[in-house]
Amino acid sequence: MQVANQFADYPRVEKCLDRLVKISPDNPEAWYDLAGIQALQNKQKDAIASLRESLTRSRQRLEKNPAL
Repeated sequence: MQVANQFADYPRVEKCLDRLVKISPDNPEAWYDLAGIQALQNKQKDAIASLRESLTRSRQRLEKNPAL
């Protein structure tokens, strides 16, 4: 994924991040990264949905463990 990102192969990076959020859906950082790469590709609806999911997952994690 890092090589694809360095070469600005955003569709490939998006595909990798999409796999990551499917494997680890509770990871708000992965959702945030997915939102960012979608925004770079002008996929506003997808980016907003991913960002919303990131914020939801982050809130849920903080509710479980406020020390984070």
